[in-house]
Amino acid sequence: MARLISGLDAFPQGQPAPVLTFGNFDGVHLGHRALAAHVIAAAKARNGTSVLLTFRPLPAKILHPDRAPALITGYEEKLALLAGTGVDLVWEVPFDRDFSDWSAEAFVRALLVERAGVAHVVLGPDAQFGKGRAGNRALLDRLGPELGFTVESVAPLRLGEHVASSTLLRRTIAQDGDVVLARALLGRPFTLTGDVVRGHQRGRLLGFPTANVRPLGELLPRFGVYACVARRVTGEAHWAVVNVGKKPTFGPDDPPTVEAYLLDFTGDLYGERLSLELTDHVRDERRFDSLDALKAQIADDVFRTRALLRARA
Repeated sequence: MARLISGLDAFPQGQPAPVLTFGNFDGVHLGHRALAAHVIAAAKARNGTSVLLTFRPLPAKILHPDRAPALITGYEEKLALLAGTGVDLVWEVPFDRDFSDWSAEAFVRALLVERAGVAHVVLGPDAQFGKGRAGNRALLDRLGPELGFTVESVAPLRLGEHVASSTLLRRTIAQDGDVVLARALLGRPFTLTGDVVRGHQRGRLLGFPTANVRPLGELLPRFGVYACVARRVTGEAHWAVVNVGKKPTFGPDDPPTVEAYLLDFTGDLYGERLSLELTDHVRDERRFDSLDALKAQIADDVFRTRALLRARA
């Protein structure tokens, strides 16, 4: 497991031949994992140290807060996933207005060379850095001989007709609700992790008591119903039907919620943390004319969810 370090000046001195790549790594999808594997291989070839450099918050949250994308994974989850890639160091640097004003050359000289002592830089697809995203491969090639490091670029990872990217993942999840493709891009199920809080308890009145989960991340899938494997911190796993949306049958002004009906489960989940692994899209959210019609639909959702999860078992 990688060592996690946080802070502009936190990089431990004396690391042998650091091989480093940098990026936001939101979602830690298969493209990111392939890049990490390349860094690890390059570091081993040099008897060096493999390093992933990332930022908190997402730079767009500072530079363009009005149009910054929703995070696929929360920051702590991202760090844990990056640590699990097998690199030696995961280095998180705070991104603020002052840091955003660093020129691309200052980024290289002050961060990569003076602080990290980088020996080799691995650039991911379309990597840019520094103020105005002015830094690129050409700048690194020019500075490398002077500052004592080498550079290489890694091509994007293709999965069939798709190129793995955080932008594609956000569209796949939030707009399309295609959690099957999301799983292929992530190499794991798209998961909503959060704490169980008290809601309106409408599911209980309908005969389908749900756990109201307050997600730690920002990105919600397209509103609708999903087949799910719900995992408790105890390690127990339960099949579940998950509804994401505004529950239009009860009123269009309700804020979006995430509610999980755990199949064949009885007990109190309040205050627990659940991880909801979404495996299949069952249907889109819609309004029902009566509670009886809604109850009948939920029963059908349960039936379809069992069939989908049984097929995956």
